[in-house]
Amino acid sequence: MPVAGRIARDSARSPDSIRHPLAALMTAPVRAVKARGPVALAPGALAAVPVMFVRRIALSRG
Repeated sequence: MPVAGRIARDSARSPDSIRHPLAALMTAPVRAVKARGPVALAPGALAAVPVMFVRRIALSRG
């Protein structure tokens, strides 16, 4: 990915430069909800279902 290489190169030069792409990734769900409404959260919720299912099974087994 060209973006990941650029971020890695910039963060090697200046550790503070990682904050900008990180902030952009963290605000992506907020921007999606503003653009499309609560429906934009559905893909993330659907992706979390199997993870939570496996986690619940692991916790119940001890």
